[in-house]
Amino acid sequence: MAAGADDDVTKIGDLPALRALADPLRLRVVDLLAVEPRTVKDLAGHLGVARNRLHYHLNVLEKHGIVRVAGADGPDGRRYEPTGRRFETSDVLPVPASVAAGISGVLDTAAREVNARLRSGRRGATAVGRTHVRLSEDQRQDLVNRLQAVIDEYQDAAAATGQPATVVFALYEDPA
Repeated sequence: MAAGADDDVTKIGDLPALRALADPLRLRVVDLLAVEPRTVKDLAGHLGVARNRLHYHLNVLEKHGIVRVAGADGPDGRRYEPTGRRFETSDVLPVPASVAAGISGVLDTAAREVNARLRSGRRGATAVGRTHVRLSEDQRQDLVNRLQAVIDEYQDAAAATGQPATVVFALYEDPA
């Protein structure tokens, strides 16, 4: 990702910022920017979305501190990057329905991509697993930190040479 090592975590401190990040198109934009800084023209080509629509969404993301201008290639060539490698919310923020829908969108996208990969018959590593564990709050936070550290390690090591891969993990309290 383009963000520097001291920009690992961006804190989402209010509901408007959380809603801004939860939009499915904005999540896709942030995902693409995490690979490398991109212009609106480049994003439009990857996403098949009109540039004026992307300008609107980038302005929203920039207003809430989720993306920033990384540089410019001329007057219309501003390149954007995320402000961090990952985004964390305050534990005191309630999760509105729009954010829950955004999280569902991330998981739905992952499921579609895994299914497409499996149906394609292409060889390659695809791993899916699910397990149940009992964790204290400290253990839960430790597990999240360790998973993120492993992801960061591979993200840093493979930045220039590795094959693109997507990692999605969800850790949640089992419904009673």
